Amino acid sequence: MKRFLPVLFTMSLVASAIAPSSANVRTVGNVPMSQLAPADEYFGPLKMSLLGIDNAMFNIVRRGTKFDMPSDTVRALDQIRSAIRDWEKRYPHDPGIGRALLRLHKTYAAFPDQHANDLALSTAAWLLVKYPHSPQAKDARRFIASVPARKAGANDLPAAVASPGLAPTLVDTTTGVSH
Repeated sequence: MKRFLPVLFTMSLVASAIAPSSANVRTVGNVPMSQLAPADEYFGPLKMSLLGIDNAMFNIVRRGTKFDMPSDTVRALDQIRSAIRDWEKRYPHDPGIGRALLRLHKTYAAFPDQHANDLALSTAAWLLVKYPHSPQAKDARRFIASVPARKAGANDLPAAVASPGLAPTLVDTTTGVSH
């Protein structure tokens, strides 16, 4: 037994020396920490933090969604959408983007008007196109499947989902600029 321990110790040292250095890289899921947005970084024209994005959506829903989206809410959600786009450009592999998109989708879907429903559909399509394997994609697929076909028989699905690989064209309702 005494002879076996030094051999085992030597083998473990050799194994650790040739083990890939990626064992020292900290990850969240399969994503290295270096590819995640830090909590103290700010996005979009309003320079929103990750927590600020989430809190803004929470506050919109808390104020009430029984009526059509008021114009100030539309503008606020456009700013949130812009912040998420900026976040996505800088940290495209951050799993938090899928969660934020699902939250944005649910915020739009909480309003009863058609414009909000169209934006919810657009956001669900964005989530499906850009993050099809994320845990949140299942909810987006369920929502898109629940959208009834238009009278002409075409599905009310944005072209981005019909043509995989293309990002949905999103129009900022305050400026009319496509993203």
